[in-house]
Amino acid sequence: MPEQNSVAQPATERVLVVDDSLVIRKAIEKHLRADFDVLLADNGETAWEIIARDHGIKVLITDIEMPRLDGYGLICRIRAAEEIPVRGLPVIAITGAEDEQTKARAFACGATDFIIKPIDPMQLHARVHAHVRFNDASRRLAEAEASLEDESVSDPLTRLCSRRYFRQRAEQEMAHAVRHGGDFLLARLDVDHMKRIYAQHGDDAVDALLVWLAEKLKRVSRIEDTIARIGGAEFAILALATGTDRGEVVCNRVRAAVAAEPFRHGTEEIAVTVSIGFVSLDEDRLRSLDDILALAERRLIHAKSEGGDRVSATTQVSGLAPPEELALASLEPIQEPSQEPSQEPSQEPSQEPSQEPSQEPSQEPSPALEELLSVADPAALPLAEIDDLFPPEPEGDLAAPALPAQSDDLAELLSIDHVLLLLMHGDVGRLDPWIDGLALRVLPLLEFCNRERGLGLDHALSDIRNRLAARR
Repeated sequence: MPEQNSVAQPATERVLVVDDSLVIRKAIEKHLRADFDVLLADNGETAWEIIARDHGIKVLITDIEMPRLDGYGLICRIRAAEEIPVRGLPVIAITGAEDEQTKARAFACGATDFIIKPIDPMQLHARVHAHVRFNDASRRLAEAEASLEDESVSDPLTRLCSRRYFRQRAEQEMAHAVRHGGDFLLARLDVDHMKRIYAQHGDDAVDALLVWLAEKLKRVSRIEDTIARIGGAEFAILALATGTDRGEVVCNRVRAAVAAEPFRHGTEEIAVTVSIGFVSLDEDRLRSLDDILALAERRLIHAKSEGGDRVSATTQVSGLAPPEELALASLEPIQEPSQEPSQEPSQEPSQEPSQEPSQEPSQEPSPALEELLSVADPAALPLAEIDDLFPPEPEGDLAAPALPAQSDDLAELLSIDHVLLLLMHGDVGRLDPWIDGLALRVLPLLEFCNRERGLGLDHALSDIRNRLAARR
């Protein structure tokens, strides 16, 4: 009998452990398997597939550094999920004892708790049990709130429309617009950094903030627009007969109105901004309300991922510009002594290949170069084939061997892609005269990454810049 109970109970209490280290996964499974049904995954993408299809998972324990999808991306994807059980899943991140930057970033993504390496079995048990109980209570509360919300047409806190009424109104307006050729805007709006505001100011301040925000939305919207609170700090706006251009104006007016002045709670002033993602029925040509809401949600997530306090009519994928080809000329002018370029023009004097480079100085990637960049392992290509794939360089001063060794102009013309390919093939001799200039071009990117990712390389990058400047 005891063995049957010990087997039956874990089946209802599932915990997912994701870590690319087999040792860590097996160690955590060993500590928890007596009380829980432990599922294992070795990367974030596999873990997400399990979570998406199994809403019975009560707690996720995740490493941060993993292949395919890291812990940050997994947590963000969970917190952006449409399904309430997934979005509210407790996430325990595995971090190092002194890794405060990782903790801060994981918390910003939505991590619930942290386990410090080396893992203490008693601490692991206590935290998983606590979060399982919390998850059960949260799900019961969410179900009760959803049931009450479905029975009403207004949100009890803000007095805006409820989610149920908003869906009904949107379905009606969409059917009318499709039938008569009209248009409308559907926007989803979320308060930026709400978890941080809640942690610093508490329940009362957050409730008052949501009421304040609802009043702001009503003041800047038209009488015929429908405004609803559809989640904790998430709102939706339905504006009739509004196309994409007009929609961006409407959404930016809302965004600017919120950011114009801080929210005051007692003696405290709280800076509040919102992110907005919107969809135009006519522009995006969707005919399902669920598809429209989902696309607006993805665009909202994109706006938040860009730093918040902005409006997005695109998703993160579709909003990315195509890769820019940095090469204005190839590295071919740096020719080996054994080559005899002077013989080439005399063989075909009647042709006029030299006119084309002067008209189009390789500002756009050639089809051959695009094919090269799509190769999974460029290092496997022979160097001669790599050179052939780059656009021909103009003749004249650029091809002259007497260029200064520290020429900034030539360093600006070198293709980063070509430089990396030469490094892969170990042909560094051809790069030597321009290494300093190339390094100075790359430094701004490294400094930006250092600031954005908190890499702690300020002193090292400053020293590199000073040393390179001193050499010039």
